[in-house]
Amino acid sequence: MEVPRNVRSALQPRGTESFVANKDFMGVTGSTAIVNFYEQAPRPLLQDLVVDKDSAVLDSEYSENIPVARDHEHLVRFEGPDDDAYVTLHQTLQRKVADILDREAESAKEGRSRPS
Repeated sequence: MEVPRNVRSALQPRGTESFVANKDFMGVTGSTAIVNFYEQAPRPLLQDLVVDKDSAVLDSEYSENIPVARDHEHLVRFEGPDDDAYVTLHQTLQRKVADILDREAESAKEGRSRPS
């Protein structure tokens, strides 16, 4: 599969376009927690990563960056519930949801304990 030239140039390792897009994205997300899953295996015909780590992750105190031992095409294609990448994604989502629920419960508890 041939990667279009404009896409290939935008995804060059440490390319200006991806850094600008990441910076712009972080500007609108504020303190929203972000999880980045990034590829670690090269595409067979390209012999390189499609998107390298520096271009794939966000540099923010609110982001978590998780490597996945897959190539770009197979990063989010799972064979089933026992697939290692699926397990990683599932556990991460469970942890993030639990964190949100804990914060909401704590916030509600603090709200009730304050005098009206």
